[in-house]
Amino acid sequence: MTTTDDAHPTPLPPRLLRYRLTPADALAFTSCPREIRGFSAFGMMLWFGAGGFVIAMLPDDLNLLMRALCWLVTGLVWYGLYTAFLTLGAHRAARRLVRLPQDVVLACDPTGLVETRDGSRHAMTLERIGAVSRLDGRIVVEGILADGRRGAIIVPAAAFKDGADADAFMDGLDRASAAAQP
Repeated sequence: MTTTDDAHPTPLPPRLLRYRLTPADALAFTSCPREIRGFSAFGMMLWFGAGGFVIAMLPDDLNLLMRALCWLVTGLVWYGLYTAFLTLGAHRAARRLVRLPQDVVLACDPTGLVETRDGSRHAMTLERIGAVSRLDGRIVVEGILADGRRGAIIVPAAAFKDGADADAFMDGLDRASAAAQP
């Protein structure tokens, strides 16, 4: 909730945003760096461990320069393949989020956000908003949707009059969600 002072909180002001969400907006979100944990961390360790195994299989009779060159080439190839794999994953995730450009209506009210696009509605209450951030001019609201799934609401810069309007929306939503946390 936005507050005029700490004793008298005021609700998030009602607002209706209409904008066009494109696959580029989704790609900007899915390709941003994230914390590596769980299965991704395990897969990364296996991938680089396999690279170490390839290096360990080098013949013993190679001189130091040749061995160093093999290390360098193997490391670069392994890193290149790993980066290509991550990029492919980001593109696939972006296509799952937004396959074609879609018209979106985002309703903001004192309880949270309701995004309507492509005939479906996704609601996120203020208590379940995890993070409000800016990413390449877009505002991204991450959290838990009403159906219990993790999700994100992406609002492109074109949805706002100007940068100050976007900043005011982001700050108001951030304060309102922080005040609503238990």
